[in-house]
Amino acid sequence: MIARMTPEEFRQRAGEAYRKYSWLFWLVGLLFIIAGIVAIALPHIASLAVEIFLGWLLLITGVVGLGNAVFGKQRPGWIWDALAGLLGLVAGILLLVYPLQGTVTVTLILSIFFFVEGLAKIVSGLSNRHAAGWGWMVFNGLAGVILAILIWIALPQAAAWVLGLLVGINLLLFGVAVIMSAIAVRRATS
Repeated sequence: MIARMTPEEFRQRAGEAYRKYSWLFWLVGLLFIIAGIVAIALPHIASLAVEIFLGWLLLITGVVGLGNAVFGKQRPGWIWDALAGLLGLVAGILLLVYPLQGTVTVTLILSIFFFVEGLAKIVSGLSNRHAAGWGWMVFNGLAGVILAILIWIALPQAAAWVLGLLVGINLLLFGVAVIMSAIAVRRATS
């Protein structure tokens, strides 16, 4: 159906969809902004929360991976699934048992994530220069790269609070970027 639409029909339908669901952009942006402000205000707690969340995530994915390997022994390569599941299980347990000691490692991993994610957002924004609001995604990507560099500079002394603070800043900026993109799309479709 979409392949048969003219560009004008596509723009018209996109504009109608935006007007109908624009409140979702605003809601998502506002929720990210609130989460960012809370994390910035309570960076030590946010750091610990991020690490505990990651610990549980690794623990659960490790258990699922082990279960997948155990029930899929007839498949070739099941042993690799078992090893990956075991690794996730052990990493999750270590993060949950020693949450404060793992903040440096988690902070370093997050900085690598911010750097790569920031570069991806910059490339995506520049690749979509024809789209409304592309500059805000480039801005968000640049902010992610800068946050990554700030993390590297602050390690290891500030790992207990920098993780929560920088996650909060990233959440806040993403919320602003979503809302500003929504405003740009609204202007373009009006």
